[in-house]
Amino acid sequence: MSRSVTPSRALPLGWRGILSMETPASERSPSVSQAGRQGRTRIEIIYSDPDLVIINKPAGLVDPAADLIKNFPEIARIGGKDRGACHRLDVGTSGLMVFARNEETYRKMREAFSKNRVKKEYQAQVIGEISRPGKIDFPIGPDPKSPKRVKVYRNLKEARRNKAQEAVTNYELPPLKVRGGLGGRYEGPGGRGEPMTWLRIIIKTGRRHQIRAHLASIGHPIVGDTLYKGPPADRLYLHASRLEFCHPWVGTLLKFSSEFMLSPF
Repeated sequence: MSRSVTPSRALPLGWRGILSMETPASERSPSVSQAGRQGRTRIEIIYSDPDLVIINKPAGLVDPAADLIKNFPEIARIGGKDRGACHRLDVGTSGLMVFARNEETYRKMREAFSKNRVKKEYQAQVIGEISRPGKIDFPIGPDPKSPKRVKVYRNLKEARRNKAQEAVTNYELPPLKVRGGLGGRYEGPGGRGEPMTWLRIIIKTGRRHQIRAHLASIGHPIVGDTLYKGPPADRLYLHASRLEFCHPWVGTLLKFSSEFMLSPF
């Protein structure tokens, strides 16, 4: 599976073909401060090698690269304005992100994301009861009424007319142990004790606001997602929890996971 590599890209002794990095919330070891921001929130560095940096992005962080540059100055010149970021997370979304430390790796990882060779999983808490797995495959495109939103198109003719793109979102009820409990009832601002459901989400595409818009389109907006008519909360309850891909140079399968710790509204 692996090709020959230079010593700078050699993986540690004892490498068995899969690197599985579990990061329970109770064992996090923050590494990079968010300078100039309120509080003591930090970026957690999950993994790094000469080509890649994997981080656990806090919710609300607009530009993680600005903080990473202090520890990894080389990313400042990688990928132009992307500054090493191989994909995007919405500002309100927390979780795993991949950064490249050189231009060749950036190009390879961008291609891997664009061609759906990276497996991505998310966790989300939504309003309403969901009792069985499901799939949402309506196309997503621009919302003519708001540049801040995207629109889910159920009418295929309208989708073609507005240049909507294919989008596939699968969801299920995971056997996850999430601090704060699963499901429950919404008791936030203006809440009336509506039921909530905790979901494991797997996406095969990566459209802008895909998960948020798709879940809202079936009547289950994410808690904290007021843009898509979700109830207000302390944050957007969407977390990028798992990434799986082959190392762009070594070929070894890498697996990373990050637990989302719930907080009270």
